[in-house]
Amino acid sequence: MKDPRAQAEAQVKSMLVKIVRNCKQVRPQQIRLMIKVDYATGKVEARETGLDTRGGKCLCDALKHVRLKPLGTGTTEFPLVSVV
Repeated sequence: MKDPRAQAEAQVKSMLVKIVRNCKQVRPQQIRLMIKVDYATGKVEARETGLDTRGGKCLCDALKHVRLKPLGTGTTEFPLVSVV
């Protein structure tokens, strides 16, 4: 069985694919995010860690509404790069 962090990363990445379509800017850009997931509630928080933040705010706001499947107890944080 996968560890909870790997499952959380996979779930967030699949959600970002859907979210990015609604956060497109005029030209593609790479957004660096730090993702925090609460395993018990499935709550996702994101904050921008890069300098170019035009598309990052849209992604962070959208991820606030994402709920993952419960994965156990505790929390995890991991970096993620997305292209919008």
